[in-house]
Amino acid sequence: GDITFYNAPTLCAQLLQMLPKDQAIMVDLKQVTKCDSASIVVLLQIIRFVTKYQQTVKFVNMPKNMRVLSELYDLNSLFKIKN
Repeated sequence: GDITFYNAPTLCAQLLQMLPKDQAIMVDLKQVTKCDSASIVVLLQIIRFVTKYQQTVKFVNMPKNMRVLSELYDLNSLFKIKN
């Protein structure tokens, strides 16, 4: 679905409640159909969460438009995206 300014706060809160605190996390973004800069904030919040619990996260199937935003904000290394 969408990860936009309109639903990002609710979606982020729901995701952070669901994430395990004791194992590595893989976030599959294949189902993301629409995103804006708020989607990057959601990913950053996930990274913040896993860092707090000394876990790791891997983002897979990141949509092209989200990759473009990641590059624009110079976050490719944080999200482990290779050009």
